[in-house]
Amino acid sequence: MINTNKFLGDLWDPLDNILVDTQILKADQEVPPGKLKENRVIYSMISMPGSYERQSINQFDKTIPNDEIIYFTLTLDDSIDVDEAYLIDDTTIIETHDDFFKAVFNDEDIITGGYVDFEEDIMRTTILYPEATISFNSFGPNAINNLQQIREWFNIPNRGDIWLHDNWGCSIMNIGEIENRTAFLETDFEKRYGFDVIVSFKDVVEDVLETIEKVTGRINGIYYEEDI
Repeated sequence: MINTNKFLGDLWDPLDNILVDTQILKADQEVPPGKLKENRVIYSMISMPGSYERQSINQFDKTIPNDEIIYFTLTLDDSIDVDEAYLIDDTTIIETHDDFFKAVFNDEDIITGGYVDFEEDIMRTTILYPEATISFNSFGPNAINNLQQIREWFNIPNRGDIWLHDNWGCSIMNIGEIENRTAFLETDFEKRYGFDVIVSFKDVVEDVLETIEKVTGRINGIYYEEDI
């Protein structure tokens, strides 16, 4: 998951290096009374990195070691919280709500005890490429000049693109044109200009899928061992 608040906070430093004598604010930043400057740039993320194309999702699996062993004592008469029970070759397979635990029963046999050995698990890595839109709005006499400097930082190779890649592993997808965003009020207006930038993040999600390699126990007093 992308920490958007941290991303916007980190972005403040390069913006501060670009602009001179300009107040730089996040859209949700509180400003004390009388501290708002005429020349200012306000930026925010207006489209969060939560959407992505299905075809842009990549997954791969690898095995990882697991030393976990779970011991159990069960009989056919035990009251088991069962998700599903079904037959395979006259053997009843009972799956509990733990998802990973399977107890194998035969109609005539009783398992009195044993253990489940987890030798290896599967680490499933999912890579997503969600996009987000960053919006910049500029006010004051230097509004357009300030936006041009920010836009150049994103647009010129080896500047903004390097910072984004090195710090957040993301890339620039689109840089919008500077536009007049003057807001008209009932009896007045607020003159401002702005543009948007679309960036693509790389989001890596890892899940451990527990597997069972071996079940051992006693059936009617007879030791058994079964590889799953």
